[in-house]
Amino acid sequence: MALNELRVKRGQLAEQMKALHEKTHAEARAMTADESAEFDRLDAAQDELRATIERAEKADKLAAELEEVRGTRAGGRDRGEAAPADEARAAYARAFRTWVRRGTDEMTAEDRAILRSGFDPESRALTVGTGSSGGYTLAQDFSNQLDVAMKAFGGMLEAADIIDTDTGAALPWPTMTDVAQTGALLGENTQVSNQDVSFGVVQLDAYKYSSKQILVPVELLQDSAFNVDGFVSGALAERLGRITNTHFTTGTGTSQPNGVVTAATLGVTGATGSTLDVKYANLVDLIHSVDPGYRRGPKVRFMMHDSSLAVIRKIVDSQGRPLWQAGLTGGAPDTILGYPFTINQDMAVMAANAKSILFGDFSKYKIRRVKAVTMLRLVERYADYHQVGFLGFMRADGDLIDAGTHPITYYKNSAT
Repeated sequence: MALNELRVKRGQLAEQMKALHEKTHAEARAMTADESAEFDRLDAAQDELRATIERAEKADKLAAELEEVRGTRAGGRDRGEAAPADEARAAYARAFRTWVRRGTDEMTAEDRAILRSGFDPESRALTVGTGSSGGYTLAQDFSNQLDVAMKAFGGMLEAADIIDTDTGAALPWPTMTDVAQTGALLGENTQVSNQDVSFGVVQLDAYKYSSKQILVPVELLQDSAFNVDGFVSGALAERLGRITNTHFTTGTGTSQPNGVVTAATLGVTGATGSTLDVKYANLVDLIHSVDPGYRRGPKVRFMMHDSSLAVIRKIVDSQGRPLWQAGLTGGAPDTILGYPFTINQDMAVMAANAKSILFGDFSKYKIRRVKAVTMLRLVERYADYHQVGFLGFMRADGDLIDAGTHPITYYKNSAT
């Protein structure tokens, strides 16, 4: 089915959901059991279509980017002839696959040189790997695969601002606030007064994370039909993605990243009785608890657990219109009260005193990563089991850059 047809079909489902909302609102009653079941069925169907549309759009975008890369880097080559960057990327993939399956002993000198230098046709910026011990940094292609997988398990890499650095040295981020000060009206021949500016600093460190060991039977490594490099990179990404997303969300800031929930400021507390829900007025107040300057930011959005989104999808405004709106045009996100949202399963589910919804400019949350993931291949250690161990390491930190004007605030469910 064509993309436009999928969008039209999803729009029809959204209209049916809206009609159910409007009917119950007009009759001033709650949904019946049958109506609630029908709403949930429509919701599940449109959600499945949304995922299908996003995959199709992503595939189209990737195909267009690859065409652009081929056209840009080919530099006048005949159609179908590989550009140098494509050839280098393919060479790295082959060398990496050989290393994963057979180790350094069966690699050619050329393959070893490719892995030691890393693949970056623009700058060759990756560090030298320690081939003798089986350790290599992942090339850009594989690092991108890790990023995609980690986003799927998280949400913070999608929403936050990511900074990649070449070293793990402490990274100070200066802050400044002067919002309480104004200029002054002067009379003639009057001397100006002094008013200092208040500076601060947020320091981003480089905490080390490991994927733990992944053991792969040698039989699988020897099977050329098995996509073992895809398996290894996927498993590494899932493990690293889960732990880092948890810390970027709820980390304490002591010997680990300062999570966005930990660093955010209270925006709204639900009224008594709102332990498991949120009201329309609460969401409006949460939006306006963030300064208008931040509400125009590049990554302003809501963030919540999927179960909280299910609650919000059933809320209507005073005119019976759902607060959640499906994004039906190409690339347009679904919105809540006009703002996009990110699902993060490390956010708290709604419960007494839970900090269940965030809102603000997530570009102010900085995730610092040091170079690429380093992966080790452990052969002798598990030889008696006829297995090879793989182990990934990454270094990262995260914190909210808040100079005192609170770019991200949270909704807190009531205590009772």
